[in-house]
Amino acid sequence: MLAISIVLGILSGYGFYVGKIFLAIISVVCFIALAVFLLFKSGKTDKAKIVFIIIFALIFIFGASSISLKLENYVNADLNSHYYIVDGRVCENTQTDYGGKCLLDSVIVKGNVSGGLKYKVVVYYYGKKDIDVGSTISFYGLLKDKQLFYEQSFSATDVENGVKYIATVNAEEISITGKSCTIFEQVHLFIRDTLKQGISGDEWKIGYGLLLGNTDQVDHAVIESYRSAGVAHVFAVSGLHVGVLAVALNFLLEKLRTKRWLKAVLITLVLFFYAGVCGFSASSVRATIMSAVLLFSAIKGRRYDPLSSIGLACFLVLLISPVQLFCVGFQLSFAVVIGILLYSKKIELLFKFLPKKLSSMLGVSLSAQIFGAPICLLAFNKVSIFSILANVIFIPIISVVFVYLLVAVLIGGLLGIPSVTLFVGDYVLKGINFLITSLDYKWFIISGVSIGALVVFYYLAFLLPSGIVKLKRLTKTILALSLVSVFLIGTVACNVRENSFSKVYVVGSESVCCTVIKSSGQTTAVISDIDGAVSLNRLKRLREKENITNIDSLVFAFDTEGKIQEYVTKIRTVFNLKRICYYGDKDQSTENVIKSSFGYEIVNFYDGEQI
Repeated sequence: MLAISIVLGILSGYGFYVGKIFLAIISVVCFIALAVFLLFKSGKTDKAKIVFIIIFALIFIFGASSISLKLENYVNADLNSHYYIVDGRVCENTQTDYGGKCLLDSVIVKGNVSGGLKYKVVVYYYGKKDIDVGSTISFYGLLKDKQLFYEQSFSATDVENGVKYIATVNAEEISITGKSCTIFEQVHLFIRDTLKQGISGDEWKIGYGLLLGNTDQVDHAVIESYRSAGVAHVFAVSGLHVGVLAVALNFLLEKLRTKRWLKAVLITLVLFFYAGVCGFSASSVRATIMSAVLLFSAIKGRRYDPLSSIGLACFLVLLISPVQLFCVGFQLSFAVVIGILLYSKKIELLFKFLPKKLSSMLGVSLSAQIFGAPICLLAFNKVSIFSILANVIFIPIISVVFVYLLVAVLIGGLLGIPSVTLFVGDYVLKGINFLITSLDYKWFIISGVSIGALVVFYYLAFLLPSGIVKLKRLTKTILALSLVSVFLIGTVACNVRENSFSKVYVVGSESVCCTVIKSSGQTTAVISDIDGAVSLNRLKRLREKENITNIDSLVFAFDTEGKIQEYVTKIRTVFNLKRICYYGDKDQSTENVIKSSFGYEIVNFYDGEQI
């Protein structure tokens, strides 16, 4: 009830602040209905009921006010695009195809405004620079403000992480002035560097993502393969990682005959420290809180209630950071766990003719898929049905590999022999990576399905029969079937209507300006400007969000000055191309190279006329 109250409060406050009044009103109505339900519920005295309703009302108000204040502070922190001398500490650093990207905290600026900034700065730098986490850097550049909405979507991740400003500079203009790391960062870097030393090739990046949930170093195509296979969640530190770590620690402490209360304290402290090393992600915090509740309820001899445990975890996470509610990681983490808690045992019974372990894994995998699929469709516009089988196969393997890598990294790093302790891990990660990336999972992908607000009916249809709501079986069946009907009919109607439209997507940045047009079964991309040091991240996001993989005609609407081959080579990393059209003097030799290398049809235009 605490979790539901704060969720409804946050939705209400968000709705009123951004002008989504219908969402705000629905949230208030739902809370009032909840209060009325509690008032007439049997089993408590009237005084107790009123006390509970007052508590939940206060939580509702807190949720609404906390999200409003968070958004208001973010909007009011605008610097209005001025040049500044910027000093800050690097808390994240990623290498990209054009240079690097780092995130600065503890930022101090001098210029139109002088002093410390409350929010972080993301810096894109072109060229090579020996920058790492903990480095303190200084540069002079233009600070632009990130907005509350980006491409019509709420910038939840930026608001949650406190990222407000963006700068683009040449690496040569950056000065490194020192280094300062937190204890969490030191451990994080220790694990990363040990993996790099002990594992050859790019497989260390897979181990890095598996242990710490950091995929910034992993090639985008590799991540897409894991996502298409439905196992990308192994890179999100969650119940899988925390649970396996907790079981391993429990086994070790049992052998040492540690007292139950001390064991619970030690395991909880290690889990929270591990969550800190992983950046206190929502999934790691949720899993840690649930593990702590399980451990301490066992000490007190109380029955462990997993739904109350996840409710407590949800409440505490949102109490600290209300914006988490709008982050995909938070939504997937809690939705999947709730699905497993409610339906894994029920689904397991359907496969009771199979061996116990296999039926149990199928129950977990299917229930996770049922509750996670809608969020994947909303966030990524696709979901993999292969994940049901992939998780049954890979999760037991990944669990063992996780423990092995963690132990091998700690021993190898401390003793200075990572190549010895990680020798086996090198080949194991190569094998896993080969199996995931060498297969084409496109036949198992469901994409291009728009469900929007109809997702509410989907979840209600599954929650009613789960046992949470106590109604007569006939009543639950009728309500569930009605909700399923509304969801299916509404989804079909919305998608038929949406697919009948021609659509235009405009992507503009400092390095590439592109207009993508989908009409009558044809997709055309018009490039109106492109930079030599082009970043294609926004085009990649467009591809993933709108499921645009094929471009029938790629048109360069400017004089390419002999760089058409270079531009085509870059754009084809994002889209599958069929036909190239370019403006300017005809370049027969380049056309021949493109045709022979890529097999594309190529057309030259000059002054509006085809040559």
